[in-house]
Amino acid sequence: MGIIHIVMIEFKAEVTTEQIEDVYSRHLALKDLCVRSDSKKPYITNQMAGKDISVENLSGGFTHIFIEEFDNIEDRNYYLKEDSAHAEFGKVVENLVKSAQVNDFIPGGI
Repeated sequence: MGIIHIVMIEFKAEVTTEQIEDVYSRHLALKDLCVRSDSKKPYITNQMAGKDISVENLSGGFTHIFIEEFDNIEDRNYYLKEDSAHAEFGKVVENLVKSAQVNDFIPGGI
């Protein structure tokens, strides 16, 4: 079973819609840009992103959600610790973010 990696972001107030759209585009590009150094093959199995639309008022200020799915923990760890494409994405995003929360889980794992 795969690993789900969720990042919830609250962008800084001064961040424009165009900047957020650029983050979305860069995020979606990661599916093809992130490749394992040993196999040279992409390893993100699924991804999505969107703006929070909950009516429950429980978002904690987080306005945008980015999700990746990986086949295994090794791929998730490679993404977080070694992948240069992901590191470059992080450099672009870090100056736009007011706060963030990250959660990873295995579906069905308790």
